[in-house]
Amino acid sequence: MEPPDEAADPMPIRALLRRLAGVHVSRGDGLTFVLLAAVAMLLMAVEAVTGVLLALYYRPTTADANDSVRFVVTEVEYGGLVRSLHYWGAQSLIAVLGATVAWAALRRAYRAPHALAWISGIALAVLAVAEAFTGSLLPWSHRSVVDAQLSSSLAAQLPLVGPLLRGLMLGGSQPNDLSLVRILGLHAGVLPMVASICIGALCLHAAGCAPRHPSAGSLSLSPHAALRAAALAAVVAIALLALSSLLPPHLGASAEVARASAAGLRPSWYLAFVHQMLSAAPPKMIGLPSARVLVTAVALGVATLALFPLFDRRASRAGQVAVLVTLAAIVGGTIRALLH
Repeated sequence: MEPPDEAADPMPIRALLRRLAGVHVSRGDGLTFVLLAAVAMLLMAVEAVTGVLLALYYRPTTADANDSVRFVVTEVEYGGLVRSLHYWGAQSLIAVLGATVAWAALRRAYRAPHALAWISGIALAVLAVAEAFTGSLLPWSHRSVVDAQLSSSLAAQLPLVGPLLRGLMLGGSQPNDLSLVRILGLHAGVLPMVASICIGALCLHAAGCAPRHPSAGSLSLSPHAALRAAALAAVVAIALLALSSLLPPHLGASAEVARASAAGLRPSWYLAFVHQMLSAAPPKMIGLPSARVLVTAVALGVATLALFPLFDRRASRAGQVAVLVTLAAIVGGTIRALLH
């Protein structure tokens, strides 16, 4: 008997489910990747939906931005919960993507043919940090103005492109209305677009590498692995809702650029490591301003980590140790900075 012609199937969804049922994942690494991916996709969906709802009321001017966010929190029904979900979803997404990168390094999943997935995963983690940071600037509170000033100053330290980046970020010498418009464009347009490309690359990689024949100790993607992923996503959704209800993020008062000061402000946890390095560094290193040296080193370090499969084609044990030590240093430095 000939198999049914999927192209002639009047119900494409049924054909898709048959294809998914033919994909199998291992109970170890394969299932772990599916579970982490399901949680990450859930958090991305939360960010997209809540971001659209918040954008309906947001006014990107220095005079109105803070008041528009405050209106959502205090006047719009469930507005405070939506903003809280958006905030904690962003923090959780950084943690999940960071854990995924650490797990991939531990399992040496950057080896061929997984190099594309590794690079895309690193890029998504960096984009998640950028999304959370640009989002923290949009309320235009005192902290937002200080963060905008400091981040643009650090970006200016990058060789060659630094001054151009600062100008693109601020639209002038100081934060202004144009700065907010550009930050909003990055947060709601450019960064999600790049993230979509990375997600597409991960999906193509998963579709190409997933085995289509069962083996010992494997699970079918649909329904067995999918049901486990759905159950975990439901637990995460309930936990996120509880966290957002119990710990809403603080919204500071609207700030004046001329009076903004970093005194007494602590950096966000995902940038604490970099802030700690800059605070502990001497004024100059190798004859150059320490900020320029450290910012360049961090940028080169992230790029090297992402492109590591190109440098360690044989996936040696020494290469794995180097990646794990780098990630451990980042985690340890972040914890130390937060406890300082």
